[in-house]
This record gives sequence, C-alpha cells and structure tokens, in this order.
Amino acid sequence: MQKRRKKKNNELVWEGRSIFWPRQYDGRLPGGDSNLWMCAQDAGNELWVHFHRLERISQSNIVEPLQLENCSDELRELLVESLPYKQYRENLGGAITNFSKIIAQSLVIEGRIDFEIKIGWNQKIDPWRMEKVVLKFIPNESLTYLGSQVFQVIPPGAESDGSPGRIIRLDPKRIVTFRTPLQWRRTLARIRNGLPLIGRSERSWMNWMVRHVRNEDINTVKRTYNIQIARLTAPIGWNARSLFRDEIANFHWICRELQWERFCIELRDDILRTLGDAFQRIGQLRGETPRLVWQNLPTVEQVEEGLNQVMSGKTRFDSVLKPFRLE
Repeated sequence: MQKRRKKKNNELVWEGRSIFWPRQYDGRLPGGDSNLWMCAQDAGNELWVHFHRLERISQSNIVEPLQLENCSDELRELLVESLPYKQYRENLGGAITNFSKIIAQSLVIEGRIDFEIKIGWNQKIDPWRMEKVVLKFIPNESLTYLGSQVFQVIPPGAESDGSPGRIIRLDPKRIVTFRTPLQWRRTLARIRNGLPLIGRSERSWMNWMVRHVRNEDINTVKRTYNIQIARLTAPIGWNARSLFRDEIANFHWICRELQWERFCIELRDDILRTLGDAFQRIGQLRGETPRLVWQNLPTVEQVEEGLNQVMSGKTRFDSVLKPFRLE
C-alpha cells in the first residue's frame, strides 16, 4: 500500500478541546513505592510477552494476534497513527502492544487513564475529510462528570505562568477512559494503598536500625515484611520478582503464577475492548465500522486448565506455564 502524504498539522483544523499540562516531578517513583512500580512494570511486560510469544513459536509463519476487520487501508493507517506511546512507523500489532503496555502500567498505579479523540480535518480539500486522529492524554483527575455532561477542570498556572483556572466542557462521545476491570478494582485499590505503607514502614525500620545498635535478627524482620507483601498481592498472584521465593512452596508458587496470568489476561482483554470501542467511534466518522479482534493469545481457559493439572499432581510445574511464556 502506498503511503499517504502526511499533511502538516498547521494545514488541519483540529476538533478537540482538552488541555494537557505536564505533571510536576516530585522525585518519587510512579505510585510512590518501588514495589508498586515494579508490579505495574511487570503487568505491562506480561502483556508484551503475550503479544510477542507467537513470533518465537513460528518465525517462518507468524500469526498476527491483532487484526482490524471491516476496515479500509486508509482508516487502518489513521488508527495506528492515533495511538501514543508507539515507536516510529509501527504496524497495528506493534503500536497496540506498546500502547497496551503503558496503559496496563497506568491502571495498576492509578486505576484509570483518560484520552480525548482529537480529529484533524483537512478543510482545504474536503470540509469532512478526516486527515489525522490522535488519542490525546488528559491529565489524571481533571475530568468531572455532571450527569451526561463532562468537564475538564484546568487549575491555575496549568496553561502558562499566572494563567487563571477555568472549566472546559468536553464532548463525552470523544472521551476514552481505560479503567481497571471491575472485578479487580477493590483489590488493586488495597494494593495501591498498602504497598506504600509497607515500604514506608520498612524504610523507617531500616533507618532506625542504622541509628541504634540492637540485637535484632534482620533476616527475621525482613521476612515479616516480605510476608505482608505476599499476603497483600496474593489476590492478583504477583510474585514480586522472586522476593519471597525461598519462603513459599513450589505448589503455592505455581498457583500464584497462574493467578497472575489470569489477572494480566483479564486486564489485557479489557484494554483491547476499550480500544476497540474507540476505534469504532473513529471509524463511524468515516462511515466505517472497524472491529478490533485478537486471537492466539493466552486465555483464562488455559489458566483453568493449568490449575487443574497442578491439582492433579500429574504434570511438571514448568510445563504448566508454557502457554504463557516466550519459547
């Protein structure tokens, strides 16, 4: 397919009202805790593995897991270009993979992330010609809903030094909100609140140990903190990069790994469903009904099968994880 000539942004009339301003850097890790940030990174990396494992299975006949049905070549190119967090000149699969990885990290850290569908119209050629589309990030917690209406609250100084705050009304049909799947929201809220508390307590204890000479068993205290992290993250199965590997039986370890896969699969599918809905909204502006489909990716059914094999005691633990790992 011949590449369309890109129009310069100043040739387009942009439809979209949301305002972006950079978040002030306070020197802390995202989420304010190293373990929470590692958990978010691991979730994003797990999604990356899901999408890339097919390339290792068959280098000569790669099965594309992500496809757009009922979609013209021109619209497909627009949709790929609309995604942030991608690398230069990526195809559909690569763009969605990198996008999903960042969204997964954001959902673990904050629980939601919002975008506005911003349209660039080429009115010099055709007043109704969509020339460019972008999903524009909306700063967290700046959206306010009042019934069916949605507003963005712009704080003072966000647009420029000394600028007054203001409220902008946005089109709810152009807002795309990614949220943690409903079944995981309370669990992740507890993890987001709990891990920083455990981290602060552990740092306080370590500072206290430096200032005081005590006959306290450091390994025993460290193990106590590890147990609290293990208990807090057990519902999603995060194994904390083997932080407590020596303190857990192989059976429980593999069960946690499978639970982690379940969490990541359900997170991945919810991200793709939301993205597919956004693609449909964009396509409707061109009279098309694109449908994002995915196949040959790890499934919850494979997690259930893995648990059944573990419970039966008739399989090797490493073979249970093969459907979820790069070969």
